[in-house]
Amino acid sequence: MTTSRLGAPEADLLSDTKPAGTLVSQKLEYLTVAGGAAQTVLDYAGSGYVSSLFLAIAFGDGNSIDAGVINIYYDGEPTPTISTTLPQFFQAVYVRGAAAPNSYFNNKFFGANFNGPTNTFGSFYTTLPIPFAARIKIEITNGSDKSILMWSVATLQTGLPNAWPRTRKLRVATHYVDAPPANSTQTIVNLTGKGRLVGLWMLTDDHVHSLTPLGAEWEGNFRFYIDEVSKTWTASTAFSTGDTIIDGNGNKQTVTAAGTSGEAAPLWNEAAGGTTKDGSVTWKQTPGDPTQVWLASRAFERNMAIMDGNGCVQRVTKAGTSGTTAPSFNATAGGTTMDGTVTWTNEGRNHAAAAYHSSGAEDYFMMGFYGAGVPAMSSSNGTIGTTFCLASPLSHASTIRSFYRFHTGDPITFDTSLAITLQAGDTSQMAWTGGATRLWLNAYYYTE
Repeated sequence: MTTSRLGAPEADLLSDTKPAGTLVSQKLEYLTVAGGAAQTVLDYAGSGYVSSLFLAIAFGDGNSIDAGVINIYYDGEPTPTISTTLPQFFQAVYVRGAAAPNSYFNNKFFGANFNGPTNTFGSFYTTLPIPFAARIKIEITNGSDKSILMWSVATLQTGLPNAWPRTRKLRVATHYVDAPPANSTQTIVNLTGKGRLVGLWMLTDDHVHSLTPLGAEWEGNFRFYIDEVSKTWTASTAFSTGDTIIDGNGNKQTVTAAGTSGEAAPLWNEAAGGTTKDGSVTWKQTPGDPTQVWLASRAFERNMAIMDGNGCVQRVTKAGTSGTTAPSFNATAGGTTMDGTVTWTNEGRNHAAAAYHSSGAEDYFMMGFYGAGVPAMSSSNGTIGTTFCLASPLSHASTIRSFYRFHTGDPITFDTSLAITLQAGDTSQMAWTGGATRLWLNAYYYTE
């Protein structure tokens, strides 16, 4: 914590009472941006933070918005730290072209509005603070081959040193996947360093691929691993004995033979204590926190895992359907248990426990039953809510929905590392019976 010019402790960067510096604004009006062109909307040399960014765009081609990109450059860097499409960055996927009340939304940090199906005007804003030490540059790229007309206003608080604890550089990890396999683990964030998580936004579209039953992808679990590892996996990198990572399956891997990793991520061994060769490196697996719960007469696929009543991880080594009553699980590591047509193998008590483990993705967002009954733009003081829902209010069977959660009242900080994974559905809870889905996710976080 630092001290203000008045001698009182300063609030952190995400506080509503954070200190102000010298107000600076940069605006553009009636600016024509050619198709495919990039336009700088803010370029300021100094220190401080961007307190708000507003964009208004008149367009004739929806690609101008859907494929438009926002790039944020810090302190003179040659390539942007943040580069993602306008709808995804501003949490506004599908808002363009929707009828009221889905043609607009706002929450604590983001908002968007469009003039409905006529698709000619729209705007975005963010009030998520963007700190910088020496320079900040933000540019917008027109995603179509047709010109657009743009207005923008950027406001900054300047003359403040970039010494915010844990929050010196805003980053956004974006994740989009079309047709993920059921039960697959999606890695949303995997980083080392010190910082603070702002929050997550997630949208699913289970209409395009005719997913039945609807909402199945929300049955997967989020897992947050905080300060669990010393490294993140990268290609062609030297790793030392004892280095640890979280692999793409959400399991901890520890180096037992030092060397240099391969050019692509290996196929990780999912068995407890199993080893994986990766270039000249050898890794040993520690199971991650189990994602499933035991249920009667349910299909369990190979490699699904639960925690039994003894605190041991039981992993499916032969797929099948569980029995009508819970079995007496073998308490010996390596021992097997027959359960209906499923075979479970005991992997012991040693596993990488997640600091946070949801009971379904919608429960992380505090929107149980897939947000049933929630109207469009519903928000709990701006920190928990929805940015889009195909039907308003949402029903259990609605096909497209997006939720957000910002950790301003319940901070999540990390000192050495942060890994966040999402299980794409859980077929032991709800079957995938027709096609697949699309997932969009953002994780907003700061680093020092």
